Amino acid sequence: MADQSLYAKLTSTAKDFVLALSPKEPGGNQSDDERFHSHIAPHYTHSWGHKFFVGTSPGVQGSVDGPEFLSRMNRLAGKMQTWNIEITETCVDVEKKSAALKADFYMTIAGHEPVLNEIVWWLKMDGSGEKVVDSCEYIDPVASSHMIEQMKGPYSHFRVGCSILLANGTIVQGGNVENAAYPVTTCAERVAMATAVVQKGDIRAVAVATDISPPASPCGMCRQFLREFCELDMPIFMFDKDGKSTVMTLEQLLPMSFGPESLLSTEDIQHGLRQ
Repeated sequence: MADQSLYAKLTSTAKDFVLALSPKEPGGNQSDDERFHSHIAPHYTHSWGHKFFVGTSPGVQGSVDGPEFLSRMNRLAGKMQTWNIEITETCVDVEKKSAALKADFYMTIAGHEPVLNEIVWWLKMDGSGEKVVDSCEYIDPVASSHMIEQMKGPYSHFRVGCSILLANGTIVQGGNVENAAYPVTTCAERVAMATAVVQKGDIRAVAVATDISPPASPCGMCRQFLREFCELDMPIFMFDKDGKSTVMTLEQLLPMSFGPESLLSTEDIQHGLRQ
């Protein structure tokens, strides 16, 4: 009877812990911090499993305490429209006071269909079985990668990808990285080009892809940025949502352009100062 009572308590604690990660209000995107804190022990720690996901995501390596875990949850919540949690399987070990749960997290980014992220939780409870001491989260890496792709345009919901071909065959890629302070946002072309410049690559072609049709061309700022490092006859391929493309040279996109050669040389400047 005692084991059955403890089993029921451990099961309830484990389920309540996972469901405490639900939005504070249905359809909202704010975490219920108070509800979460009510299910964890003072010395609670959280870590992540799945070597592939952890190995490719530095932000989820190591372990964190309750406040840090909630801080990460709140940052993630701010990028989503809402999410919903459904527990599908539960397995409890009374002797070890632990539980394993499988839960479906339906995570919605504004402007996109929900992404199903199947997450497995391993939980360790305290002696009373009422508080979670340790948790380990095994994330679906494919679903998480898909969701991260959707988050790249969290404010404009306008996704752009850029690939740059270097002379040695290397392809450098970039995506638009948006910021709550809108002017700080960096376009995909500049993200990719900055990497190519750091690699000291000989740039041969640029490709830009968007989710619209007809395809979008690089903005004025990006055209000028490309002008700094590319030849005027370099081709720029612009792809639409269906994979159809239009190609133009940099000079066609930025006629009568201003470049490094337009500036006075150091010698000219020094000569002018002497006169």
